[in-house]
Amino acid sequence: MRCVAIDINGFLVDANQSIESCTDFVLMSSSEWSEYPTLLSIFEMPIQADIQSAFMTGFAIPVIAYLTAWGYQTVINFINERDY
Repeated sequence: MRCVAIDINGFLVDANQSIESCTDFVLMSSSEWSEYPTLLSIFEMPIQADIQSAFMTGFAIPVIAYLTAWGYQTVINFINERDY
């Protein structure tokens, strides 16, 4: 890996900095890129099962919460009407 910067002509030049203190761009070779699975997984398309489970979780939790609250409110109203 190398720290590179863009000069005034738009070309990449070596910035002569360590990777830790690099403030511009880090240039990687193809073998270095393949060694970083987290970088590859960020841009990977999720599989269909993951998308389906995320959608169903986002849809089911509010519906279940609403139905549970409705059920409790029905029981509370029934008890309150019986007391009067």
